Amino acid sequence: MKRHILILVAGIIAVSLIFGAIKVVRAQEIDLTAFMAQLQSIINSISQQIAVLQRQTQDASRGTTISQTATPTIQSITPTGSATGVVDLAKPPAAPTVLIGCGSSQTSLCMKWNDNSNNEYVFEIEEYKGSAFVNIATTTADVVTYTHTGLLPGSYHVYRVRASNRYGSSSYSNTAGISTLPFPSPTPTPPPLTPKNLQSLPVDVDRVILSWNVEGAPLSTSTPFLGKLSVKKGYSPSTLAEIATMTPSTLSYDMVYNDQDSVFFPGTNYYRVDVEPNIGTSTSSNLINVFMLASSTAPLPPFILTGAISSTTKNINLNWYDNSYNETSFNIFQSVWFGPAQLVGWVPANFTSFTHVIYPPLPSGTKVQYYIRAQSIPGVLSPQSNAISVTMP
Repeated sequence: MKRHILILVAGIIAVSLIFGAIKVVRAQEIDLTAFMAQLQSIINSISQQIAVLQRQTQDASRGTTISQTATPTIQSITPTGSATGVVDLAKPPAAPTVLIGCGSSQTSLCMKWNDNSNNEYVFEIEEYKGSAFVNIATTTADVVTYTHTGLLPGSYHVYRVRASNRYGSSSYSNTAGISTLPFPSPTPTPPPLTPKNLQSLPVDVDRVILSWNVEGAPLSTSTPFLGKLSVKKGYSPSTLAEIATMTPSTLSYDMVYNDQDSVFFPGTNYYRVDVEPNIGTSTSSNLINVFMLASSTAPLPPFILTGAISSTTKNINLNWYDNSYNETSFNIFQSVWFGPAQLVGWVPANFTSFTHVIYPPLPSGTKVQYYIRAQSIPGVLSPQSNAISVTMP
């Protein structure tokens, strides 16, 4: 009878321990795997004790002398996380450490840290913005990297991390400052090509040679120049006009005027060389002036002389084409009723029009004739142009 009571007591104690252990597990978040291993060990021990008691009871009922009295031994369950040195999970996690960058691009930053806990729910990532740290992201337990995207190139950012669970948060990790990559450095723009040291050498009355240097970016087939070098000329600095174009590798220009040139001005002529790229700003050389002598060769005659009478002023308006390159002036001749011609006016070289103011007025119906001659030096005249005749109204 006594042994039956002992078996019953052992069973009650075992059940009580099991239910108590389950409550501990629920209350303290004990590692379930470790707990089940301990519980299985206790159940096996209790089963062995009950079997011993059963055998002793059977021997007593058959009159067998009981050689020893067995006292059930019940193991106690030591919850994981007790004072024996195992981590207690029912508290905030340990702080992460060694927060560092793990790579960056122009618009993103990677960071990583050491996980020093086994009971975190999440890791909270914070960035310093303005005057305080602000939470920007979380990762789940055991995830120890994070990539921050959508950043500006060359920007600097400061971060910190902490672990959290239902019991609270850890202290923060170290702070880490990380920078995104900057924009690639632009290819340096070579200095512009600039013509310099423009010089002239008059060779003859109808020829001049210009020479200059070009400074700036090297000229090569790998970096071709897209644009032109322009030689300009005028009878004043404000009347410069392009007379020739070439590549910037050309460093001289030999001008020989012929009968078709319309840019020869006896006297002072102005020259300048410009580099004009397709993209960018043009650059100019120094401005020089060259005194050109008038040619002793007779100019070619002007041609296609036309005339008209103004209906309001009764003046005669004359126009013609310049056919020479070496004139210094155009002389205008008039005759009345086909009589002797007289010089009635002149215009400088390259002018192609003249208005003759007739005073005193000629009688109505009077016929007047005009022709033009180009002059190089005094006394050296071209043949006359075509003659025209007009009738005074």
